[in-house]
Amino acid sequence: MIRKYLNRRTRNVLQQYVAKDALEAITQGKLDDDDCRRLIPASIELVIAEVDGPAPEVVSERMGQVADIASKHGGVVVTLISSIVIIAFGMLSNREERSGNRFTLAKELAEQLATNVKIIHCARDGVYGNVGNLRRMSYGFVVPRFVEMMGLLASMKFGETRDLGADPLNRQPAPIES
Repeated sequence: MIRKYLNRRTRNVLQQYVAKDALEAITQGKLDDDDCRRLIPASIELVIAEVDGPAPEVVSERMGQVADIASKHGGVVVTLISSIVIIAFGMLSNREERSGNRFTLAKELAEQLATNVKIIHCARDGVYGNVGNLRRMSYGFVVPRFVEMMGLLASMKFGETRDLGADPLNRQPAPIES
């Protein structure tokens, strides 16, 4: 039944966001619980930006600026929460392995928002896909030591940018420096 609703154009759009085997399962009506929860190993490039402002409306506007600039660089805005914007590269099925877009994004954010933003960026080996359980699931990523990255961001001053480096491509985690 689903197959007749997935015309070619819709399928092309979905291929950007859904793994090829999962898309086949959807179109053939064979999608089961395990397909919904499949996590795909990947190198995830992250940019975490925190913005500052004198009022909530200004913070909101600056968060929107970060999201717009991220989109221009091909980043996926994973979440906007409080004054933080989390952007990832490498979470789509048509992704490039370590595109390096995080560097140009961090540079432009620092230039555009100057002392009103602090930025951490890195590349970490992790997984992406539907995270959670069947009752509460969302598309996202899981990388090691994410909480440590957030703690480091909290200790930085506005106007600072830090590159935490990249895990080597052999899937060994890199230490987080403080």
